[in-house]
Amino acid sequence: MNFEKRLNECKYIYLVNYTEGPESKMLRIAVDEARLGEPKGIDSGNKDLDRIFAGGRPIEVSAECARFEITFPHYLAFSIVDETYSQGEEGEDYSKRLRRHEASAFLDYIKVATWDGSQIYGSFEHYALVCENHVINVAAIVPPTIKIIER
Repeated sequence: MNFEKRLNECKYIYLVNYTEGPESKMLRIAVDEARLGEPKGIDSGNKDLDRIFAGGRPIEVSAECARFEITFPHYLAFSIVDETYSQGEEGEDYSKRLRRHEASAFLDYIKVATWDGSQIYGSFEHYALVCENHVINVAAIVPPTIKIIER
């Protein structure tokens, strides 16, 4: 199964956790798929507000949802940004959850803020993992591996 394709097909994903190591250059990110739940009305005491939210459906992680582990075996830097404040890149493919950039503002920042290891390691790419509440940016030498893991 192509797990990257499966990840990109998820309409909603939530960041679960991230860990580094055991080597300091390895980064593992776990995200949960989420789906629309059953409609839930509210009882706020305000008829107009209750009517507006009457057909609202929560976004939920259920037993049928997948948990993905995205592992970067060698990364240069990463950041986690509240999705409210994240800015997309020009020409970005919004249909994907995991996006790749050969040029980006994040890579420009990395080039200014770090020693240029591209002469030793080769070029870096920017991977942006777009979740419901977070955007995880990773500058990496090689693409990540992706698998579905048990909860």
